[in-house]
Amino acid sequence: MGQVHNRRRISSIVAKFGVWVLLLVSAALNSVLGLRVSELENANRLLSQSRRLVIGSAAPPLEYVDSSQKIGKIQFQTINRPSLLYFYADRCYWCAANWKSFSQLIERLKGRYEIHVICVSIGDEHCNDTVKPDFGDYVKTHERVSLGSIREFDVSATPTLISLTDKGRVDRIWKGAFSGERRRDLESYFNVVLPEITLETTQVLIQ
Repeated sequence: MGQVHNRRRISSIVAKFGVWVLLLVSAALNSVLGLRVSELENANRLLSQSRRLVIGSAAPPLEYVDSSQKIGKIQFQTINRPSLLYFYADRCYWCAANWKSFSQLIERLKGRYEIHVICVSIGDEHCNDTVKPDFGDYVKTHERVSLGSIREFDVSATPTLISLTDKGRVDRIWKGAFSGERRRDLESYFNVVLPEITLETTQVLIQ
């Protein structure tokens, strides 16, 4: 009888120990899974923040600093004509290589769009020194824009070209130089012919 009692007691202890182990493992898994869920939520939140600009959405205002150091704001919903926004960065190799194609594009679109050329460099001391074409009066250049506008327009790469409708809504977005499939897509969208970027067009000075 004593041996049977001892066996039952040991079995009871083992069973209780097993329950505690399961509880500890469950708690650990819940903690890990909870962290992973939290990480996923944070990642999704950041991802949604980086995708501020959605096709069909209203374009945010463009905030800039003019030559007299005054802050200006462009509301594209009040322009009542299509707009093109071209974002470039100083000392950006592909931005420099893309000037020829972009210049030919806007030359063909002159009068059809309100065109804005925007430098997005964090340090604006180089924007004035950037080698770029001498655009005519039909192009509005902005060499100092707010970081908020850079984020709102989701300029995660340069060059970036954004086409807006006459109602100020985002119609198309192109990120990168006008080459390959991107060039063909631009040609189809605007019904123009653009030069391909070649070795000769990329031999530009980037000081």
